[in-house]
Amino acid sequence: MNNKNLDINLLTQKGTALHTAAKNGYALGIQLLLNNKVDTKIPDETGKIALDYCDDSICRGLLMPQDEVQ
Repeated sequence: MNNKNLDINLLTQKGTALHTAAKNGYALGIQLLLNNKVDTKIPDETGKIALDYCDDSICRGLLMPQDEVQ
């Protein structure tokens, strides 16, 4: 992700790229976005953040704030 004009936090009607990765369980996509400083606290139009859409423990572990990881 070297394009300086690319907005990885762009919010659309479907949420952000991070919302999409979380909804689909794309752990590698989540990690790529996190490595590029994606904002994990942006809510979608329903008020949910990406973590709210994670169904599996790997994705939840990636998005869980580090002070809450056990």
